[in-house]
Amino acid sequence: MPLDSTRKPLRRHDLSVSESEGVFHVVDQSGTPLFRLNDTARALWDVCDGETSIDEIISAAGQLFAAPTPVLRADVIQGIEEFYAMGLLEAER
Repeated sequence: MPLDSTRKPLRRHDLSVSESEGVFHVVDQSGTPLFRLNDTARALWDVCDGETSIDEIISAAGQLFAAPTPVLRADVIQGIEEFYAMGLLEAER
């Protein structure tokens, strides 16, 4: 089922990002790495604040990257779907 573009994804409160030698990982409270983030995924992770909708994230990405809106939409949604699939975002309430 496709994501509702008005959804406001929220990072899990018990996860954070750790950086070592230019490499970013989502880590749990014990510091165990769960997922490696490239620069783009890190930027997406940062805006999953529970305040910003997917539509707003896509709009902001359009201001940063020279790519057609349909491509940005597909990439943002794919990234957020992957975060949900890996359990990195809060479940819907």
